[in-house]
Amino acid sequence: MAYVSNDLTHFIGRSLASDHLRYELLCKIIRDGVLLDPSQVARRDPIFRVVIPGNPADGVEYSSYPNVRHDLGSKLSDNALVQFEIVCFCDIPLEELAIHCSKYGRFGLAFSKPFLVAQGASPVMYIPKPGSFEITLREHHSTSGELHYEEHKSGDRAALIDEVFGFHNQLSYIRYSALERAFPLASSVDEVNDIVKNLRTTLFYQTAIEAFIFGHLKFFDPALPPDHIDNYYMEREWRVAGTVKFQATNVQRMFVSPAFADQARRDFPELVTRITTL
Repeated sequence: MAYVSNDLTHFIGRSLASDHLRYELLCKIIRDGVLLDPSQVARRDPIFRVVIPGNPADGVEYSSYPNVRHDLGSKLSDNALVQFEIVCFCDIPLEELAIHCSKYGRFGLAFSKPFLVAQGASPVMYIPKPGSFEITLREHHSTSGELHYEEHKSGDRAALIDEVFGFHNQLSYIRYSALERAFPLASSVDEVNDIVKNLRTTLFYQTAIEAFIFGHLKFFDPALPPDHIDNYYMEREWRVAGTVKFQATNVQRMFVSPAFADQARRDFPELVTRITTL
């Protein structure tokens, strides 16, 4: 029995009212050749808005792809603060999918790991809640090595990571504010262009660190039983920030419930050997 799967699987339609609707959605996804986050369709959440001299009074908005945004009032350790376009997959062998299917349904698609890695897929980093940390900061004389100061901190790791994200966010805000204040002081087109370039670079790296680092942290409760809906660790989750584009030939498995197997074979003859019932 394998520890992990050769493929990564995405199940669809968890919130839909019937298997018929789930099958229709699965058919649409295969025909369109796109897996995406439905909550992000037609969204445009500006990261930052600034008034630039020479532009209309309402200024310029910057948004990103993946469409990163913050759910204000939430915490990173609640798996809710950083939200962005995302497609999730589980790394679970076929014979061990029962628990996962009981949570997410029996309709989905599997792709090979190399195919998804090429589209940016990466496993999440699971962080136990609760959990602890210990950090020691020492100040030494640079020549003699004499110890001038030592400070030891310990506590809840989830709370520390929440503070780290707050520190990151504060630094971003300080940089944005400094750039915004610089616009009225610019005395030439070149100076304005330099400020805009720095602003775009800051926004680019903010999107990158939030989507690909903070957005790949997942907090979980290790005391929960394996079949609990909130026991995320059992999923061995991988994420693609953005969308997944594919052709039918890229599909390793098409998962359906037994009642839809014959219909799936008729609708997708090119996948007839890859249709798997759960």
